[in-house]
Amino acid sequence: MRESVFRRWVTGTVVGVLGWLASSMATADSDNFPSRPVTIIVPWPPGSIVDVRVRLIAEAASRDTGHRVIVDNRPGAIGTVGVGVGVRARPDGYTVITGDITQMSIVPAMRRDLPYDPERDLVPIILYTRGLMLLVASPSLGASSVAELVAVARKRGTPLLYGTSGPGSTSDFGAILLGKASGIAVERVAYKSSTHALVDVIPGRIDFVFDFVPTSLEHIRAGKLKALMVTSDHRVPLLPDVPTAREAGLPDVQIETWGGFYVPKGTPPAAVAALNRIFARALGDPAIRKNFEDAGSRVGGGSPEDLAAFQALQKKRWTDIVARVGIPE
Repeated sequence: MRESVFRRWVTGTVVGVLGWLASSMATADSDNFPSRPVTIIVPWPPGSIVDVRVRLIAEAASRDTGHRVIVDNRPGAIGTVGVGVGVRARPDGYTVITGDITQMSIVPAMRRDLPYDPERDLVPIILYTRGLMLLVASPSLGASSVAELVAVARKRGTPLLYGTSGPGSTSDFGAILLGKASGIAVERVAYKSSTHALVDVIPGRIDFVFDFVPTSLEHIRAGKLKALMVTSDHRVPLLPDVPTAREAGLPDVQIETWGGFYVPKGTPPAAVAALNRIFARALGDPAIRKNFEDAGSRVGGGSPEDLAAFQALQKKRWTDIVARVGIPE
């Protein structure tokens, strides 16, 4: 009996000491964070707007820390595959997950079978941008405004074809809300991302897509796309003649996109704080700020708590929208 008690005491003591050592080592490592390269998982393909912007931030963070910040593209299922990979990473601060409005707000409002729970499995780091989408149409459609697009759709009598990165994406909801607000029929054609859909919008194989200013701008200037509307409450400096959703008579199609950085649950608080400081400094880079603002986006910032509060508001908004318009099939 005494031996059994003694063994339990020894085992408990050893376990406690090992736990203390592991905790001390993690704290020491976090205090010197980062001491090696950091990987950012981007759940969209190379060349997408999220990929382009995160790479700008990663370059600035690499210069700041003296350690490489590597972008790892893990596309699939409108970004939920990449986020699912990220939540299973070791929670040491060296794997950062890019999450945006789609994976953090819209899809969780639609589905309960995701490979992650945004609140349970992820720790917010920082909001890096708040932006908008741009409705662009093929010149062959013969529409130079939203009103003309609606008129063409009603005259045609068949659904307009739109490109999307999948059911539940912002490009998908943009088209769905457009159809609901204007009373026209629209039909989805799925692509890897809204940017990839431009390849078929330009020659008129599909009619329109909700894309982003940076990826559409060159084609608009070349006359290969018609810019009809931005989904924000303000016009874009690079496209000053393009009206907002409200100005176009479609206030219900106002969509604010956003993106943030996260780490897996269990990441040491010191590493979370260090990452917040690193990304905040990167977002202060004048070149990054100009790149974002020229396209009508706002550079993010703030604390992890700020991102958590913002995300909660966005979840409620999109839960209400999904309840109103239904879950895309």
